[in-house]
Amino acid sequence: MKKIIAFALAACLCLALAMTASAEGSVYYLNFKPEQDPQWQELAKLYTEKTGVPVTVVTAASGNYETTLMSEIEKNDPPTLFQVNGPVGLANWKDYCYDLKDAEITKHLTSDAPWQGGIQSTLDALPRYLTRPVTIAVPAGTYMENVVIAGFWGEALTLAFAPGVYLRGTVEIRHCGEVSLQAASLGDACVYPTGAQTPVTARDVQRLTLKSLYLSGYRGRSTATDGSEYCVQAQGCNTVIDGCGMEYSRNACLYVAGALVIIFAHVGELPAVIGMIFKDAFTGHAAVGGFVGATIMAAIRWGAARGVYSNEAGVGSTIAGHCTADTDHPIRQAQFGIFEVFMDTIVICTITSLAVLCSGVWTQEGLSSGQLALAAFQSVFGNFGAIFIAVTVFLFVFSTIISAGFFGQIQAEILFGRKFSKVWVFIYPLFICIACAFSNVTTMYMILDGFLAVVVILNMIGLVFMCRQVKDLQTEYYNTPGMYYLADKAAKEAKKAKKAAK
Repeated sequence: MKKIIAFALAACLCLALAMTASAEGSVYYLNFKPEQDPQWQELAKLYTEKTGVPVTVVTAASGNYETTLMSEIEKNDPPTLFQVNGPVGLANWKDYCYDLKDAEITKHLTSDAPWQGGIQSTLDALPRYLTRPVTIAVPAGTYMENVVIAGFWGEALTLAFAPGVYLRGTVEIRHCGEVSLQAASLGDACVYPTGAQTPVTARDVQRLTLKSLYLSGYRGRSTATDGSEYCVQAQGCNTVIDGCGMEYSRNACLYVAGALVIIFAHVGELPAVIGMIFKDAFTGHAAVGGFVGATIMAAIRWGAARGVYSNEAGVGSTIAGHCTADTDHPIRQAQFGIFEVFMDTIVICTITSLAVLCSGVWTQEGLSSGQLALAAFQSVFGNFGAIFIAVTVFLFVFSTIISAGFFGQIQAEILFGRKFSKVWVFIYPLFICIACAFSNVTTMYMILDGFLAVVVILNMIGLVFMCRQVKDLQTEYYNTPGMYYLADKAAKEAKKAKKAAK
């Protein structure tokens, strides 16, 4: 804040000098903030002493600046200098201002952006008014900082992230003209806060562009204007999001919550259902219940295939996502992969099966396996349940398509280079359209299962040959003194001891 105030004072002083090159005339400045009045009065006195030009500083009452400005601007002696608040204020008052773009004072302002060793420090070194488009080239590295981009006007400001940029913090953009955050391709740069904050927030920006960034928000995958926790929050902005990847998790939480409501609504049936699962797991009754076309072999075949496809255990496709993470050790990141399988299969799939069995819809005739979850939700929530499942399944599928496309792009880049990975972005949706146009669901499942079988076999062969390296990494992670797991354990014990001491 001190830097901003100091820059504002200096800018206004220079502007006043330019507009009053001789000792004739006077300067009338209408101040926006009452708390800055002493600094402005001191500056005015100093300027008058040095130039002989009288300077009058009038400070509007708190909350009445716009009203005061409207009144003063119509007088015969209007303010020489005044402030505007953001793009809305600029649009309202620009007709009352001189265009100083070609003035002598503007020539003394530079838009050069030499790298200062950090994103925020480089931004702080820039003038707030940009006389030409400025691009800050952010080199590869991990940046532990919360970046604030505020008050930049004139030409466009671009932060160009090099491949390998990991911003472990948030980006806040407010009261700016045109701002762009971009990378050359998806996966080059990641913005992921250390906590549960929203990665990018923007307010009162004429145009905000986010291109090819990976944003980790753990809350949603869209823009929002209602204050919700999303990857991007934009208020009063013309926002363009181009080719960005955003983590999504809220949908799964809502689905699990809804399934738990169904289970609790039929909690009396839960003991019998659990007993039935263990009793009939390997009998014909479990396979030929209410759903159409079931047999024991078909149940095992489709169950195993859908289980592998849902959690991708052994497939190796999610490696493309995990390898882009910034971590101090591979085993630490691998634990997230293990958690994914547990959460997907043990938690979500188990809760779904219990909801279907407890509700009793599995005994209804004529229901396919894909309709059971819908019927279970509809039995408790009515038509809203059916709509909720339809929307939820759509979001599940949509997020799967996006993540699969991202995994494919990373793999294509590793195998064939970056040029081919850019072509893959167009090939991937083309294959999806062809599959949807010329295949039914059953056929697509059979094709996918065939490809998955080949991928799993190849991946497992690779894991067998790499088991020694995996064991060595595991030993290093859990047994290196003062590092990784032992360091985390010591930190937790110290925190626990400190808390107990209080």
